[in-house]
Amino acid sequence: MCDSEKVAHIRRKIKAVMQLENDSNEDLKTVVDIYISYYISGIEIMNRLRAHFPEIYEDVYKLEQSYKKEVTIKTLTNTNRSMNKELFDNILNEFQAKLEKDFSGIFTVASIGELKQDMIASWLADCSMEFRSA
Repeated sequence: MCDSEKVAHIRRKIKAVMQLENDSNEDLKTVVDIYISYYISGIEIMNRLRAHFPEIYEDVYKLEQSYKKEVTIKTLTNTNRSMNKELFDNILNEFQAKLEKDFSGIFTVASIGELKQDMIASWLADCSMEFRSA
């Protein structure tokens, strides 16, 4: 299970991306639930990689940490709330392209897509990714 602080971070950021004013939107609840499951899945995948494929884990971890800094800068320097969704989509696309470039011979396309969403969920939950709410 995901702790309430992580859930609150994900909810707040997805709400900002979707530009919603309250938490009662059903689509918001669905998207938050999906990212919570990605967050949990990502922890499990990274733990398995660390235990069984330490070299691959190290490469994935280094890319994730490197790109995390870029994500932090990109989101913190965004001063236009209306650009949150576009920025979010651009980050997803750029990160997927980086994963495909570095790991296409190691992971399947589906695995890369899953890994991308898992990492995005960790950035949402762990505050690397911030969006303007006002």
